[in-house]
Amino acid sequence: MNRTTTTLLLGLFLVFASMEQPWAGQRSDNNTAGGISAAVDLRHRVVIPQIIYFRIGSDTPNVIEKLNFNVNAGAAGTGNNQSYSGVTPPPVGDGSSISADGGGVLRVSIYANVGSVNLSYDLSDPLGLSDGAGNHIPFDEIEVQSADPSGLPAPPLANAGAGGAISTPITGNLMGGRVTRRDSTWTFSYANNQIVSAGTYNGRVRYTVSAP
Repeated sequence: MNRTTTTLLLGLFLVFASMEQPWAGQRSDNNTAGGISAAVDLRHRVVIPQIIYFRIGSDTPNVIEKLNFNVNAGAAGTGNNQSYSGVTPPPVGDGSSISADGGGVLRVSIYANVGSVNLSYDLSDPLGLSDGAGNHIPFDEIEVQSADPSGLPAPPLANAGAGGAISTPITGNLMGGRVTRRDSTWTFSYANNQIVSAGTYNGRVRYTVSAP
């Protein structure tokens, strides 16, 4: 190999050696006095799923609360079969509000990380609570009062076609309204404004919380 070829190869080697290498990490060497540092970027990613949690009454899965109203609770005797011998008529349809067994107080909780939500309900029978024999008590005879009417209001019950489909907005109260966390208690009572046939009247209300 002659001197010219050797010089050319040495020059190419020096050029390749000086080119920047694609290292994932960075290294800094300093053979002189003074500070030295190295910097590496690291990316982080956190994915939060959309969540809506809703509770009325028990927090146990597959448990459906049942509210029992005994209209004859203020009369002589107990239960639906009784003879009344008082001076005034029994309190059936006289407008005296009757609480459910145990006071009719249920805990209500909503947690959602999708901003404000809507609270709505649907009914088992559009005509009201049914005795199974064609007689009904309108759902608006069931009154609901919330301990936090501004934060977690209880939508007033009404038969289908009379306001039962109207949704109630629940405003987000955390992280600038992007998260909703509300807790309250709802107290249910029977208005007792109507005189109806004797019997046991049953009805179901399904509440739903949804993101708009």
